[in-house]
Amino acid sequence: MSKQSGFPNHNPHSKDCKRKANCKMYYCTFRHPPGRKARCKFGDSCKKLSSGQCHFLHPPKSGPPPPYTQHPVEHLGKDQPTTAHNRPPHQKRYEARHKVDASGGDDSSPDTLMKAMEIGMKRSPSSKSAKVNASMKHNILCSIASDPNLAEEFFDYDSAGEVTLTKEMIHKVTDTAGLNVNSAVKYISLAQNVSLCFVVDTTGSMDEHICAVREQIVAIIEQVQAAGCKFAGIAFVGYKDWSDGEDHCEVLPFPQKSGRTDIVGFKTFVSVCCSGNGVALSRALSALCICCSSSTNCGKSICNHHDTPHLTCDQNIKAGGGGDFPEDVLGGLAKAVGLTWNVDGSTRIIFHICDAPPHGTRFYTGYDDFPDGHPKDPTLEQLFGDMRKKEIMYYFGKINSKCDKMIEVFSGIKGDTVQTFDTADVTNLTASVTASVMESVSTVSDSIATRNGRKLPQRKFTLSRAQPNWRCVKVQEGSLLTYDLKTMSVESIVRMEPLKTSLVKTSIQIARQPFDKGSVRLAYWGRRLFKTVSDASGCVDFLSDVPVEASRTFVKESKIVLKEYLNESAVPSLDSSRYLVDMETQTVAAKLALDFNNRLGRTTEASEIKLKFLVAKVLKVSVGETSSETERYRHMAVERQFNEGAHMVKYTNNYNFVRHTDDPTVAKHRDLAVAYSHFTYDFTNGYLIVVDVQGVEGVDGGGKDILLLTDPAIHCARHHRFGVTNLRQAGIDGFFKTHKCNKFCSALGLTTPK
Repeated sequence: MSKQSGFPNHNPHSKDCKRKANCKMYYCTFRHPPGRKARCKFGDSCKKLSSGQCHFLHPPKSGPPPPYTQHPVEHLGKDQPTTAHNRPPHQKRYEARHKVDASGGDDSSPDTLMKAMEIGMKRSPSSKSAKVNASMKHNILCSIASDPNLAEEFFDYDSAGEVTLTKEMIHKVTDTAGLNVNSAVKYISLAQNVSLCFVVDTTGSMDEHICAVREQIVAIIEQVQAAGCKFAGIAFVGYKDWSDGEDHCEVLPFPQKSGRTDIVGFKTFVSVCCSGNGVALSRALSALCICCSSSTNCGKSICNHHDTPHLTCDQNIKAGGGGDFPEDVLGGLAKAVGLTWNVDGSTRIIFHICDAPPHGTRFYTGYDDFPDGHPKDPTLEQLFGDMRKKEIMYYFGKINSKCDKMIEVFSGIKGDTVQTFDTADVTNLTASVTASVMESVSTVSDSIATRNGRKLPQRKFTLSRAQPNWRCVKVQEGSLLTYDLKTMSVESIVRMEPLKTSLVKTSIQIARQPFDKGSVRLAYWGRRLFKTVSDASGCVDFLSDVPVEASRTFVKESKIVLKEYLNESAVPSLDSSRYLVDMETQTVAAKLALDFNNRLGRTTEASEIKLKFLVAKVLKVSVGETSSETERYRHMAVERQFNEGAHMVKYTNNYNFVRHTDDPTVAKHRDLAVAYSHFTYDFTNGYLIVVDVQGVEGVDGGGKDILLLTDPAIHCARHHRFGVTNLRQAGIDGFFKTHKCNKFCSALGLTTPK
């Protein structure tokens, strides 16, 4: 064993390791300089420590940090000493990280760990810093459970038992989170570049909707841009049926230069769909350069002004055609998927409008020229597989019920629900398309914000949207944990003081398969079951829709939704930390919503609609013993179900997106939501801001209107907390970059930071 480095030289090599003292490879056979800082992830429990076979450093349990050991560095000459002015970068980082306990403090003491977190967050340690507690611990372990690289460095996959935080662990987690934030901000901004392709049935019955696309495209673009997004390009695919000839699809591709949206060219191309007079349109087209709007065709196949292909009469679409009722839907979708989608259009959308299904009895049971589908139809597996590869999001504009079976089949192949919008009334088109863009940008942003390098394995599932037969669902016994927001204060939030908890036993049923899938979670139907004693007469109405073994046991049910992370935990024993951090985030947001309602209620702009967050709970149920004879638990977030038919609206995301709408009711709710976010920053003196505000309209127990919210994100620049969606100062800056104070902000006297 090397006396200088404290770790054995296993089969030493004659060459120096390129990583030098920063090498973290267990079985590296190259020579290393003194002072190798890579610590063993197993700590004092390392089984190889006693035999001298561990190749990593095992520092003492307490006492001051070891002095920095100088070794040759590349940017200095071999004989040149290291001074205070020319220290290498890794030495400076080492000294900065150990500054908090240079006086000889314990590396794992509560004060040291909290100050280490604040230094890791690039903040000066506060004189009022709270000591390490369960909240801080869960937030650190949540990050490790969500990151395979961190998990490998500090834990075994089957690690169990009490976990002790170390200063090195906190520094590593905060540093990694900082890199993830920079990456997330970059890609969230990129996600606001939208590529939109309209796929439209252009047979005779669709004239009205084709004209609506042409007439409302400007309004769609304006509303999307008002929300802080921009179009990387707009395309159009029109299709008819095989009875109209082999070449029955007409395509306007995306512009060759991203970011150039040729509205004139788009409207001219689509105009033919509304015209029954092809001759008149041919004359108009021959006298118009579609790309540069010149009165005379410039004669170029590609206009240098916009780089958009010129259109000829043969290339444009004329409404008509149609033989049997089904149309070549799959051919039209294949044309759209096969387009050259813009590379920098991170959010890619197909908005499909039609009134007839594809060929084949699986979609339509009436008369069909091709009951087995057309021989040239692409398979649905191939079609939606290509959509997944290109990360294209598919939405459907519903006109009638003739396509319901098609959407059901599409959803099954796609793997999640195809979202539909009501476009039977053409005046709804702008709102529907804009909503699909807003939904897509939010989904892509949420997905990007939770990415952190290597992917975790996903759970296997099959979506089942219907409520299960509860007689066939096992009743399980578990425990529900909640945080008490009544005892919270702004001071306790800022000081990161521990939250008071409440734990109750419960009987519960959980559907075997999820009914929906989000960007990071799966959602399951569920029920809480309650027992009670009989009244004086002994008459009790027991629930009948329960398993036989639970009959005459439960008298009351409460419908709930259970949410489970789509990705498994990198360390199973740390899985609960992810749910506890989410619950803390929603509880803090709920507390600040109460303060917002109280403050706003005392102003001249008092709103009759109150903001309220769903009460978040964490369920813990046993899933039996593993091969290691260690009992494993399943953790899930629990919320009550929204009322049937409730429509979730996302008002903001966790960066700078704000929903734009012409609906006065939705606009008022949005103004309340953004004012609430601004209030949380002002009320906590800049400590945090609650964003990603989304929810449904509802009524509370007193019959008053409320905006029922869920799944917020919180940005905090001082402490590492509130999960992977915390974008720190970058998230705070992103909100205020696009925020415009409204009447609620003014009534509360809120100020905008410089």
